[in-house]
Amino acid sequence: MPAATIQQLFRVPLTVPLLAGGGLGTATFLVDLIPEFLAFFITPVVSSAAAWGAVALLVAMRTETRSFATLFGVATLCSSTATYYLLILVLSQRWKLGAETENFTLSHSGILSVVAANGFWLLLSIFAGATLGVLAHAIRSGPPARSAALTGITTGMLATEGTYTIIHVSFIWVGPLDSFTWARIQTASMQLLLAGLVLALIVTTRKLHHTWAVLLTSFIASISVGIALWLPLAEIRQSL
Repeated sequence: MPAATIQQLFRVPLTVPLLAGGGLGTATFLVDLIPEFLAFFITPVVSSAAAWGAVALLVAMRTETRSFATLFGVATLCSSTATYYLLILVLSQRWKLGAETENFTLSHSGILSVVAANGFWLLLSIFAGATLGVLAHAIRSGPPARSAALTGITTGMLATEGTYTIIHVSFIWVGPLDSFTWARIQTASMQLLLAGLVLALIVTTRKLHHTWAVLLTSFIASISVGIALWLPLAEIRQSL
């Protein structure tokens, strides 16, 4: 292993993405256990595509090489996913039959559903983590114009889920606009706010204030493509 790579590993140890991902996965699991009025504020921060992507992006931006940025992005999301489903498997009773009584029986179908969901999201975590890692390195090390374009693309990806939810509720949803529906809109709005905060942080740290036209154009284009891709992903997620 080259000396520069070893030096980089000790400068930003691999425990950083593992701890960040493990903490995020634990927080996502615990959200299901807290009162609903608190979950409304906490869920968008820890249990959404925007939150997970933001953490992976910011962790990957701590590194100086593309290979380590990719590794840190993948490690963050995979540790988050593995921790979340491990807690479900070990602590949660949702995959057992009769868990509400003392005479519950093991549900093989329940275990298989957890394993299938974990496998699906681990594969997605590898792809998304690697993508975010490459983008993080390019944003950190590239010239201002390229960094601005990639920042808009990346934060647009983070805003996709929230934007899709708002569009779905506003134009596709045929059910009543009850309290649950309004809660979805409010949660999506908070996800957009989170993506905006990440955008502002990168613009400030990379001094991209003079590139707003590039940022806005790439941001809108990224959201448009993301929404087109989010629909099949949402259908797959609901089937798991």
